[in-house]
Amino acid sequence: IYRNVKRGLLGDNTGKIRNINLKNGPLIKDLTSHSTEIKFLCHSMSLNIIASCSIDNIIKIHNDAELLETEVIKELSIFQFQVRALCIVDRFSRLGIGLSNGIIKFYDIEHFHYDSDLQSDPSIIKDEVSALAAIDGVELVLCCYSSGICRFIVTPPSAVKFSSIYEFNNCNDKSIESIDGLFL
Repeated sequence: IYRNVKRGLLGDNTGKIRNINLKNGPLIKDLTSHSTEIKFLCHSMSLNIIASCSIDNIIKIHNDAELLETEVIKELSIFQFQVRALCIVDRFSRLGIGLSNGIIKFYDIEHFHYDSDLQSDPSIIKDEVSALAAIDGVELVLCCYSSGICRFIVTPPSAVKFSSIYEFNNCNDKSIESIDGLFL
């Protein structure tokens, strides 16, 4: 379930995506379904899009400009590794896609093309991305890995775009903690 102000998005295990009114409960609209279970949903009010990802690694970008209707404007299905995290970077019209091999791919939503990769450090290459979140108001994305490592990634218009600028371990004296999902 993904909540955005008065509307909520609900994806189920059959691949259906519904947009519901959170104030009083009725269905607002059905979005184009996937053929398998929905794994991730992201919404951008400023870009008027909804990104959905199913367990078969198909990502659909839905046009959400109209309240009662929607259409798929782009479908991505080129990943050989499992999608583990998804986020929309509103300010720069990018879709962040975290993969099970530790790579983060950035996709330019406005021009519908692949933009850049952020390769994991070779010392943690086996770690999968467990969470991605765009930080509102700044040019940063927070990325977390299954090993407990968290990174801040710079996004455009910085000259060092899509680079890791700070890294820390999410651990305490007793154990390393993995973060599985972020909402900022």
